[in-house]
Amino acid sequence: MRALEILGLQGAYQVHVAPHVLRADHRAHQVFTGFSDLGELASAVLRQYPGDAKSWLLDGDESRPITLAEILESPSSPPLGGGLGRGCEQSKSLVPKSHFLAPREGDCDPDEIGRTGGRVEKSLEHAILVIPAISDENPGNLYGLVWVVDRLLGPGGCPWDQEQTHESLKRHLIEEAYELIQAIDDNNGSSMKEELGDVLLQPIMHAQMEAIEGRWDTDEVARTVTEKLIRRHPHVFPPSGGRRSVGAQSEPDYQNITTDEVLHNWDMIKKEEKGTHSVLDGVPKAMPALLRAYEVSKRAARNGFEWPDREAVWDKLHEEERELRAALEGQDQEEVEAEVGDLLFTAVNIARWAGIEPEDALRTMLDRFTNRFQAMERASYKPLNELDPEEWDKLWEEAKDTLNQERLI
Repeated sequence: MRALEILGLQGAYQVHVAPHVLRADHRAHQVFTGFSDLGELASAVLRQYPGDAKSWLLDGDESRPITLAEILESPSSPPLGGGLGRGCEQSKSLVPKSHFLAPREGDCDPDEIGRTGGRVEKSLEHAILVIPAISDENPGNLYGLVWVVDRLLGPGGCPWDQEQTHESLKRHLIEEAYELIQAIDDNNGSSMKEELGDVLLQPIMHAQMEAIEGRWDTDEVARTVTEKLIRRHPHVFPPSGGRRSVGAQSEPDYQNITTDEVLHNWDMIKKEEKGTHSVLDGVPKAMPALLRAYEVSKRAARNGFEWPDREAVWDKLHEEERELRAALEGQDQEEVEAEVGDLLFTAVNIARWAGIEPEDALRTMLDRFTNRFQAMERASYKPLNELDPEEWDKLWEEAKDTLNQERLI
């Protein structure tokens, strides 16, 4: 390609023909041609490159080094003296969308266009912007992971990764999250480090899939959550113009702020940001029911929907028990289901009052039950379904004693 020859650049390149800015593969030289507004082009490219990225503007055989930031400062200024004509009107056929181009003999070269010799003024559509390839070495650490994901998703990458969609990756995010929870429960630091990496991979996959389509990437995801954390912690990062929390009528006392006040502020700031009418609007319906019940309970309580004391919660539990018994006697399945739900939700509130997360409590109980049941299976001298009630009780107590002794060793 003539433009790359002028700059002494060799190797694979990727061509972007107006109006399309593709997802750039940083291992290749990037060539942008046919863009009438280099300011808009620079804004689009800045989503993929830093403002001080080394680049070149070419017009005919003339070239000039420039950064994307400099282009933004004066996007309508004439970059160079000469101008390129329109001698290759079919240049858009050069670039199948999202394809990585290597030089091919006989290709229509966007800088081998018939020259008119006219000056470029406001219209810059005949200038060519070139960004040389960035080193193809893995930068390591977090950006090294982004680099690997881009490589997997990009040209010559992995077919399985390239076939994935946001929908197909949902179950992997859930599976990896549960594997991390297991590592935490097992207090296994080595496994926890590995599983944290597997969880971290998931949002980077989603973000870089969007980056391929030219929308947003991991950097933008990180920037968004950073800005959100700063906004929602005004007691740590005071907003300019004052240290006032949402809805506050006077200067808040951040030196003595409590955890409950922090959480209340968080809810109010989030509600204002999203323009919602309820503090419960942000609780995902896709959450596991027990986790969702706990989150709904916490948010409602933080906003005044609360029992006066723990004894009142016990009274509510006994009330729900009586109502469930009545529904069972009435043999109305819909009513039974509703009352079971009420009873479970009240139990969640008892856990909250006790400072216990019900999801953790239930998971721990299930692990305990599973271990005891499996110990019974190992100890039983006949199939479990052939045991009478007394034999069940005896085996159960023996299993408890055995496991307790193992924990003491």
